[in-house]
Formats: sequence, C-alpha cells, structure tokens
Amino acid sequence: MRERRAVWIVARHEYGRMVRRKAFLLMTFGLPLLYLVIFAFIIFFIARGSGMPLGYVDLAGVIPASPQMPEMFGREPPPVAFPDVESGQEAVRNGEVVGLYVLPSDYLRSGEVVLYVGERSPSEEEQSFFAEFIRCNLVSGVKDEAVRRRLLDGPRYVTRTVETGRLSGGVHVVGLAVAIGAAVVFYLLLMLSSNYLLQAVADEKANRTIEMLFTSISPRALIVGKGLGLTAVALTQLLSWGMMVVLGFLYFALRPGSSITLDPSLIPWGDLGIAFLFFLPSYLLLAAMMIALGAVSEDARQGQQLSAFLSLSFYAPLFFITQIITDPGGALAVGLSFFPTTAFLVLMIRRVMGVVPWWQVALSWVVLTASAAGMLIVAARFFRVWMLRYGSGLSLRKVREWLRGGRHA
Repeated sequence: MRERRAVWIVARHEYGRMVRRKAFLLMTFGLPLLYLVIFAFIIFFIARGSGMPLGYVDLAGVIPASPQMPEMFGREPPPVAFPDVESGQEAVRNGEVVGLYVLPSDYLRSGEVVLYVGERSPSEEEQSFFAEFIRCNLVSGVKDEAVRRRLLDGPRYVTRTVETGRLSGGVHVVGLAVAIGAAVVFYLLLMLSSNYLLQAVADEKANRTIEMLFTSISPRALIVGKGLGLTAVALTQLLSWGMMVVLGFLYFALRPGSSITLDPSLIPWGDLGIAFLFFLPSYLLLAAMMIALGAVSEDARQGQQLSAFLSLSFYAPLFFITQIITDPGGALAVGLSFFPTTAFLVLMIRRVMGVVPWWQVALSWVVLTASAAGMLIVAARFFRVWMLRYGSGLSLRKVREWLRGGRHA
C-alpha cells in the first residue's frame, strides 16, 4: 500500500514537472496551432472561392433555362449563362465571372468541357461546385427521387470478408487513415519524447539527488512512477492533437459542399480501440527502455547517442513495409506482430490489409504488456545499481550481472 502511494506521488510529480516545461507546451499546443494556422491560410486564401460567379455556355443543351442548384453548395453564387463563347470570354476579361465553362455540342458523347480563365483559375471548391451543378441538371428530368438521388450519389460499396464477414470497403479507407495516423503520432512522439525520457533520470543522476530519494522510496516505485507519469504526458499530447484532428474533420464535414459524410457506421471503432490499447503499453515500453538507458549512460550526450540505436527497433516496420502490405498474413508480418517494439504498428497495418485472428491480437497485446512490465523491472535494477555508480564505465559483463540481480555489480 505504501509503495503504491509512492508510485502515485512520483507519477504525479513527474507529470507536473514535464507539462510545465516550455518545450512540452510548445509541442502540445503550439504544433497543433501552427497546423491550424496553415490550414486556415489554405482554406481562406487558396481553397476558398472568389465570391464571383462562374459562367457557362451550354452548346449541348443539357442545362435547362431555369437550372437547379445543388443542395450541398448553398453558399456559391449561381452560375451565369451566356449565349455564346465570345460574350462569355469578354465577361472573364472584365472580371464579371471567375471562369467560363463551355459544354460543346458533343458533350454527352465525349464528356469534355472547355474552361476559359483570366487572371486566376476557379478554385477546387468552385470546380467541384460546377461539376455537381452539371450532374444535378442532367438528372433533373428523372421523376423518381430515389433513382435521381442514386444517380447523383453513385453506389456505396460495402465489402465483407468471406471468413468472418468483417466489414471493409468504406471502412478500409478510414481504417488505413487510422493506421497511418497511429504510425505518424507514435513516431512523432518517439522523436519528440526520447530526449525528455532520457532526462527523466539524468537530472537526478547528475545532481546526486537520487541518493536522498533512495532513503524514502524504492527503485521500483520510482521507476514505475516515472514511467506512468511520462505515459500520462504522452496521452495529454495525444489528446490535444486528437481534439485538433476531430475539430478539423468536423469543420470540413459540416461545410456546405463537403463530400465528407458523418456516418458512424464508417468509423472503424475496433481499429481505434486496438490502437488505444496497444499505444499505452508500447509507449510505456519505450519510456522504460529510455529510463534504463538514461540510468546507465554517463551523461545525456552518451544517452542520446545510444538512444538512436535503440529507436531503430521501433522503426523496424518501415524497413519491411512492402512485405507487410503485400503479405499481411505471412510469417514475417505475423512474427513482427509478436515482437514488442514492432507489434503496435505491424498489427495496425495487418488489420487494414487483411483479417487478423483475434487470438493473434490478444497474444500480441499480452506479450507487449508483459514486455513493458518486464522492462520496468529491468530498468529498476539498472536504476538501483548504476545510479549510485556515477562516472563508472558501461560494460556487457556489468549488464549481465545487473540482469541477474545486481548483487555482484
């Protein structure tokens, strides 16, 4: 009970110490805000429309005299019809319309549309608007609303696997986005947090305060508390970035003219749940490895050099990404699913590219969690022996002795 309370005190102290650092605040809140500013610039200065209408000349006779406007593009001004190409081009020169679309007489056969532009071209949003404008008026003569809606929206493909009936198809794309997002976030945290994970014990080692800490707390409680506190720091960063992504997604999905649908059935809840369950022990394993490395390193510079080699074990899936994608059920992909440092990302990719048996998911998580717990125990042993031997050299013989219990170190 006393050790559990000590773990909680250390975790809370480590979390508070890290979140007050300027570097943490910059990366947790400054980085998302930077991306928000960039996206806002793209939306309001590049992707947004000019506010001027589009012009068109219908030589094919497919757009009625009183055309229908697409429901999803309510903010766009209605296109202006011109009787001939010359008058439309003159309007472009005078800045009355942002561009002139000409539907030739053989449009229904060829599908070709000529666009005349002046000083600037229609934005992507304006081009999407005009494409929807044409589709809307092409089907305006269809009386059956269900048929008309299906012609406008097209088919929605839903594919299920033969073995389990697991939904893929539309979920496949979103699941791929989840896997890529999980990889990007994990590797970003790996790059950003390696330094302060090493510093988690380097500071105490350098100023010798560890000798005073050992009089009131056990090495295991100290290491476990530090590991949990640093994992909570990573979750705080993850939550901040995740909220920014969700807000950005909702903004684009709720905009008039957006092709993004808020359909909960398309969200891969299983993949999201597995990503969360695997992220926690994966990051805890990383934290324990970095803390152990910081304990045995003579100084921060040596620890940073050694951490580069240690990080390669987490980057290993990138070296075999082609084999994993082309053969997600092969021996290499399955084997990497059970290796602690590669299990998280490989399993996410395999679930997107194929069906992963649930026993493999469960066994992989058990191996990963046990490895994280075991690494905490190893880090505690390193911590107990090496932190009181400041300035000693590192050797393989001493490492073997520490792993056996540190009694002959």
